[in-house]
Formats: sequence, structure tokens, C-alpha cells
Amino acid sequence: RGSQEDAVRWMILAGALLLLLYVGSEVSFGGYIFVYAVEYMGMEEEGGYLLNALFWGALAVGRLVAIPWSMLATSALILALDLLGSAASLAIMVVWQRSARVLWAMTALFGLLMGPVFPTVMTYAEECTPLSSRHTAALVVGAAAGEMLLPAILALLFARPDLPTTPPSDSHPPAPQGADPGEGARFGGLPWVLALDALLSLAAFGALVRAGERTKRRRREEEEEEEEDP
Repeated sequence: RGSQEDAVRWMILAGALLLLLYVGSEVSFGGYIFVYAVEYMGMEEEGGYLLNALFWGALAVGRLVAIPWSMLATSALILALDLLGSAASLAIMVVWQRSARVLWAMTALFGLLMGPVFPTVMTYAEECTPLSSRHTAALVVGAAAGEMLLPAILALLFARPDLPTTPPSDSHPPAPQGADPGEGARFGGLPWVLALDALLSLAAFGALVRAGERTKRRRREEEEEEEEDP
């Protein structure tokens, strides 16, 4: 009994950590993509508004698509593909950081792939073990903590006047005409921070799956023991 409770505890902890990182990334991207596009990329404000709307619209579509998708694939597979795809989209944004076309395309892809993550984490946890109100509360608290922490950390980073900027190179050419090379350059760290967050999310997902499979195994063993006992 104790080992089963330990497995569930570790699974909930990993799930809460994954939701912390996921929600933090979602809120940070949605909150800062306008500033990133306008101040760093040199877009017009109208373009920044459209880019922001594209992200949230793609996220909503991704959440809707998750419903039929869940009938065709396991929760673990959906999470793996979504997290790998979102990490890849951020990596592409980092490599081609000054490309407006890449920014538009990866914003749509990132939002689309992030949409199913939250409900799929909850579904996966429920598949492993019946969730109590305490378990659900822990997962929701993790998500709420991410909503507060990562945007606050980014705000502190972007407020630093000595924040290093991305130097021009073949993959990072000088800012487009209209971009502020000084004040706006500090926002160039957005995709880098979110890419790091995506890597940590993959690590948390791995921990969640390991703990979840252990929970399922312990649960099956207990059910078999109960069947064997008269």
C-alpha cells in the first residue's frame, strides 16, 4: 500500500511540475509575443496584435482538435508529440530569430501544439489512478504557480538594462528597419528562455510517464492480490 501511495505522489508531483512549466510558457508567450514582435522584430502594432491573436486562436483550435485526437492515440503519445513539436518550434524561432515568416509560422504551430497539453495531462493522470480532490488541487496549484512565476521572471530579465543582446550573425542578421536596436533588443531573449522551459517540460514529462507507469503497475498488482485473497 505504501509503495502505491509513493508512486501516486511522485506522479502528481511530476504532473504539477509539467503543468507549471507548460502554463508558464503559454502565458509568457501570449503575454510577451506582442512586445517581442513590435520592439524586437520591428513590426507594426497591428501586426503584433494579429500575431497575438494567431497564437491564442491556434491554441483554441489545438484544444478542440485534442478531442478527436484522443480517440486515435494514447494520452502519453499525444503529450510526447505536442511537447516535442512545441520544443522544435521554439528551437526554429531561436535559429531564425530575425525571420518574420518563421515567427508567424512557428507562432501558429506552437499555439496549435500547446493547446492539448493541459487537458491531456489531467487525462493521463486519471488513467493511471483515480484522482482525489487533493490530487486535482495539487495539479491546479502547479499550473497556477507557472502562470505567476515564469512571466514574473521574464519581466525581471527584460527590465535589466545590462541584459545581453543577440549579436548579428548569419542566422541572426541585424534587426529589420524600424526595430529599436537598443531598447527592444533585450526582448530577443524570449524564445531562448521559452526553449529552455520546453526542454525542462520534456524532462518533467519523462518523470511523469515513469511515475505513471509505476502507478499503473502497482495498481494492477494490488488488484491481482485482492482477487487471489478469498
